[in-house]
Amino acid sequence: AYNRKRSSPFREYNHSPELYFELRPDYALSHDWNLRTVQFGFEHTSNGRSGSRSRSWNRLFTNLELDQGLHWWSSLRLWSRIPERAKTSPDDAAGDDNPDIVRFYGNGELRFGYRGDELQWNLMGRRNLHSDGRGAWALNVSYPTGFNPKVRWYLRWFDGYGESLIDYNVRVRRIGFGLMLNDWY
Repeated sequence: AYNRKRSSPFREYNHSPELYFELRPDYALSHDWNLRTVQFGFEHTSNGRSGSRSRSWNRLFTNLELDQGLHWWSSLRLWSRIPERAKTSPDDAAGDDNPDIVRFYGNGELRFGYRGDELQWNLMGRRNLHSDGRGAWALNVSYPTGFNPKVRWYLRWFDGYGESLIDYNVRVRRIGFGLMLNDWY
């Protein structure tokens, strides 16, 4: 908010519409962990910019969601990028905006978390298994504010690549603190 050169009014607006098919097998993997959902789908991710600042990619994904009782959960999301043709020039609207994005963003993401009555947290790990091991780690923690049950304090630690599309190939180390609005619908 205070860095006009890099932030004002917005550097980018990331959006990720998905189309997917979901199965709910409710299958017990062990006496503790249950496979709750399996998703197969298509995702388009874009930053809404044009020209040399444009970033976008399309991918097919599979997502598995597991839980253990009421509090513990985990998810594994694997994806495969849909290839695009190379650009003829950097300002060309058609063609691949970021041909090396999988090198930095990875092929999949593993999340593990805890949903308590008050404290909630999750850990995310993302990695490229086919190249030089780029990826990211993130820890998200939230706790009720005390003044409204739909507003929570939120703390986020991130280290790695792909926190935003505009900087997908730049390693970012960041800690953020704020308010999270949830459960409004």
